[in-house]
Amino acid sequence: SKGKDTTTGHWELMGLELENPFKTYEKFGDEIINEFIKRTHCKGILGNYPASGTKIIEEEFSSISVEETFIKVTKEENIGIYSFDGKEILKPVYTCVEKNKFGHYKVWKNNLCGIFSQEGKPIIPIHYDEISIYNDDLYQALDNNLKGFYKKNGELILPAIIQDFKEEKKYILYKGDIIHNIIRIKVNNLWGLFSFDTNQTIVETI
Repeated sequence: SKGKDTTTGHWELMGLELENPFKTYEKFGDEIINEFIKRTHCKGILGNYPASGTKIIEEEFSSISVEETFIKVTKEENIGIYSFDGKEILKPVYTCVEKNKFGHYKVWKNNLCGIFSQEGKPIIPIHYDEISIYNDDLYQALDNNLKGFYKKNGELILPAIIQDFKEEKKYILYKGDIIHNIIRIKVNNLWGLFSFDTNQTIVETI
């Protein structure tokens, strides 16, 4: 069909070819676009002029790659992420983007990294030199050679104040209670015990 609008595309899917294109707007005004964004809760739009969607994407981005669960786009050497249905998840402002086994996006910007959810919501701020998965529930964050821990939902467990740590036994008996998930931490050149089970220091540094 000669037309490149969405309605024409739907007609083509049904096997109907249009010799004469439908009339289209040159563009929609800001009032309509802003109301559309408000009602749909999307982060923005692409194009806003009559053209093939493929052409618009090609004009908008310098490269596009289809990954297993998302679309990666590049604009001015920065990377962004889109879903397969065209929703912008991450704006193309990051120097590197990786998806980890939690399904989260690990991003780098200005030589610092952070973590975003599958929906593009911030989980760990872009503040750290490195962030890695520690276990099935925790992230380990590195800031100026000091370590900290976050839960995978973004809850801060320990700020980046740890010089070193060692895994201890899976549990200890402390003041009559069984405490699980123990690590030995070094802070300010002193050692103590911390429990991920209770999210607190159970033996002060000595």
